[in-house]
Amino acid sequence: MIRPLIGGGSSECKATDKNVGKRRCKHLLCACSSNSLKVIDIINKNNGEAYLVGGCVRDMVLKEKPHDEDLTTSLTPDQVTSIFEKEGYKVIPTGIQHGTVTVMIDGEGYEITTFRKDSTYSDGRHPDSVEFSTDVNDDCSRRDFTFNAMYYDGKEIIDTYNGQKDIENKIIRTVGNPDERFNEDALRMLRAIRFSSKLGFQIAPEVTRSIKKNKALMTNISTERISSELTKTLQGQNRIYAIKELQKTGLLKEIIPEVDNKDLKNKLDLMEKCPPDHQIQFAILFSGTDTNGLCRRLKLSNEDRITIVNLSKHIKKPNCSAEEFIYSNQNLSDEEFNKLQVIWNDNMLSTTLKGPHRIKDLSVNGDDLIALGCKGKDIGKNLNKILKIAIFNHTNDKKTLLNSLK
Repeated sequence: MIRPLIGGGSSECKATDKNVGKRRCKHLLCACSSNSLKVIDIINKNNGEAYLVGGCVRDMVLKEKPHDEDLTTSLTPDQVTSIFEKEGYKVIPTGIQHGTVTVMIDGEGYEITTFRKDSTYSDGRHPDSVEFSTDVNDDCSRRDFTFNAMYYDGKEIIDTYNGQKDIENKIIRTVGNPDERFNEDALRMLRAIRFSSKLGFQIAPEVTRSIKKNKALMTNISTERISSELTKTLQGQNRIYAIKELQKTGLLKEIIPEVDNKDLKNKLDLMEKCPPDHQIQFAILFSGTDTNGLCRRLKLSNEDRITIVNLSKHIKKPNCSAEEFIYSNQNLSDEEFNKLQVIWNDNMLSTTLKGPHRIKDLSVNGDDLIALGCKGKDIGKNLNKILKIAIFNHTNDKKTLLNSLK
């Protein structure tokens, strides 16, 4: 099915001096780069077909700025390489085994992949073989979701599986049979959940049923890929719905059984009230578990692990003053203090954090204590005493602090 891009033509364009130039005003979005259209034009002039495809077209329909502008063509990698090298462009064989080369234009890389036919996926992740095609419909039929199976040539959009309609209806459907799509690549089940969180879409009932049926296929997917999808899911606007879908389909129990418990509802309530910061969201979700072990098992970065562990210990607001909490938890960073303040929805820490709350902040230093006769370990002990006085009295006056020590 070929149809114009949703939204009409250039009369709806909102181009300004800031977004014209490299980006050409073609439709209402001004989102597709002129270099991508140049690639399409060059291939068309050499008797080939070429299209922008996948996420960038989806973003254009959603009126968002596309990120990766991937292109696909009826020509083979060798043909693409020959054509663009004759045009004077550098071509890099970035994924030649999958039919992908990268053309460098104005210092930016544009990936161009040859149309491919569907194949079997014995390992539930990678195709057993790669077979090229000259028919765009072959390539279209192997895509994951309808809104990722749209092709744009700079003028019209090929929308064989009604991706634009699903975007209008805010629903996630697979291209064809969901069982087949998930058996080809089990990560697509988590991607469906992630897209529901990011886009605010509902998952079609048949897709939900298929995820529930095929959840055991997740054992074929690497931990790193699972963690990446989870992180993106927790950063989405519709993350609570997405987590509920994870639980309803059994995927949650499959990948992080530690959090699939009766306390999940309370956690989700708090997660909904907090911003989509993945460290905050993970900390709430993992609270009450062996958070450190869970972060290590999911292979989260050390930076994320440390912050998530520190936050998860203090999800519940302590029954003490802000001064006492800050003084007693010097291992927490200022960023972690601020994130706890967000979780607690309380400004109890803000005033104290604005004043001296680290030894390095103090107007008094070790030399001052030596001048008073302090030696050895007593210097450190007395600096800690002064720090406590500074925090609880909200002062950094040097004379006041030294007198209080005396």
